Parts: sequence; structure tokens; C-alpha cells
Amino acid sequence: LAAPVSVAQEQTCAGPEGVERKERPSLIGERTFRRLSAVHEQLGENNYADALKGLNALNNGNLNDYESAMVNQTFGYVYAAQGKYDQSIPYFENALKTDALPNSAHFGLMYSLAQLYAGQEKHQQTVDLMLQYLSFQCDPPPQAYIALGSSYASLGQFNNALPYVQKAIVKAGDDAQESWYLLELAIYFEQKDYPAAGRALTQIVAKWPDKLKYWEMLSGAYQEQQKDLEALGILMLAYRKGLIYKAPGDQVEKKLLNVVRMNMFVEVPFMAGSMLESEIAAGRIEANERNLTLLLSAWTQAREFDRAIATIDRLAPMKQDLSL
Repeated sequence: LAAPVSVAQEQTCAGPEGVERKERPSLIGERTFRRLSAVHEQLGENNYADALKGLNALNNGNLNDYESAMVNQTFGYVYAAQGKYDQSIPYFENALKTDALPNSAHFGLMYSLAQLYAGQEKHQQTVDLMLQYLSFQCDPPPQAYIALGSSYASLGQFNNALPYVQKAIVKAGDDAQESWYLLELAIYFEQKDYPAAGRALTQIVAKWPDKLKYWEMLSGAYQEQQKDLEALGILMLAYRKGLIYKAPGDQVEKKLLNVVRMNMFVEVPFMAGSMLESEIAAGRIEANERNLTLLLSAWTQAREFDRAIATIDRLAPMKQDLSL
């Protein structure tokens, strides 16, 4: 469970609040050093039983603060390597409480412990530790901001979460992960801030233009703002890019019909009829009574009477009393 190199770095300046941690001396006896080295070799070989025996033999009360912190940290690594995170956490906590590790190890352990808290859904403890970690960092990695923002969001504290998620995205630049953008988007939807959600989705669509779900979400954000023409325009762009055709086979017709009905709703019946007729001809929409009735309605509203009559001829065997 070693901390990432980008996180476990020497403190070269004070944090944003002017907090600075003085470097601690690393004083370790030869006997302790040799035994810890042997434990780390056993850990590297996945020989956890012998590693724990060696650590228990060391943990006899005759250790200085630095040695005690190292032993506790190694106990934590052994349990974490076995997936026993509930057992590893107290040892990591004890190593930090000793406050004897050098800055690189100390801050790296803080970050790793915060990750463990998050993995165990101990979100308040994640927040508390990450805030402490960030108070010491003058140039934290974007992953630290997203960890804090995600934990705030999990606690339902969306106003606290948003600034950290935004900081992570800005700092990461082109390396910002898709999940980070989606977390920002989820916060906007939780806050019912649909204009902000629309702006975020515009960025997401630009970054991942081949993912239909983001076009649909952007359309939905416009609909929430009662901007029906903009909502339709987004779906029509996705349609013209062929994205709807890439949906799972059993969803293609449903999605196509949704766009047709949106055209009808915003009173663009000619577009609705043209699209529906084309998709029926291509076999992507079934030529059944319901869909042909929709086509008849589109052509009638568009005053395309010749096309409406042709549609009636197709519908005649299916239903009675058809008239314009």
C-alpha cells in the first residue's frame, strides 16, 4: 500500500495555511534495521505469517519513536497486502500518532490511510485526514483534491465537495479522468443547477463525443431548463453523427422514436416525418400500426397530404375509418 510517488514527496514549502512540518530524524538501531529488512523481504515474498512473527518480536517496548512508527507502518502494510484493511488501519493510525516519520513517509502514509478510509466508506475520517494532509501541501496532486471532494459528496455535503472537484479537474488538465467530470456533473444535478450541468456536459461531450449517453444527458439538462429547441438540437446532432445507431440493438428503435416525438413536440413535423419515413425504410423502426399512425400525424401536421395519403394506404389493412 505504498503511497504514489507524486504524493509521498518531501515538503519543500509551507501549505496554503502556512503550515509546515519540520523534518524528523531517522534514528534506527542496527538490530531493528536488520529485523525490519528481513520482514520487508518476507512481505515481498508474500510470506505474511513469518513477517508478522518478526514484527511481533520487534514490538517489545524497547523502540524509539521512529522505530515504533516504522514497526506500526509495516504491520499495516502486511495486513493491507492481505486485504485485511480493518486490521491495517489501526497500525497506520498509530504510526501517524507517533509523529516520528520523515516528511516523505509521513505525508505518504496520511494519503494512503485516507484512501483506506474512503475504501471502507469512512467518509468523515477521510475528510478530516485529507484536510489535514492538504494543510501541509503547497502543491498537492489533483488526486488529493478529488479524494476530498468525493468524500464530501458521499456525505451529501455538495457545496463543500464542488470546489475540490473543480480544483482537481483544473489542475489535472488533459489528464483529468472521466469519472471526475461525472462527479462534478452529479453535484450540479443534486443542486438542481441545470445551467451549470449543461456547461459541464458541453465539456464532457467535447471530450467524449462518441458517447451517446452524454448527448442525451445534455439534452435532458436543456429540457430541465425548458429549452426544448436546444434539447432537440443536441439529439439531432447525435442522430446525424450516427450515435443512436450504436446503441444496443433493442434500444435503437426506442431512441429514434424519442427523437421523432421531440420533433413533433416542438412543432417540426416535416423533420419528424422525414426521419421516421427514412428509418422505417431502413428497417430500424418497425412499420407497425402505431408507428405508421405517428407518421400519418407528422405528414398531416406538415400539410404533406400526398405523403399522408400514401401512409393511409399502408395503414388501411391495419385499421378502419382512416381519414385526413
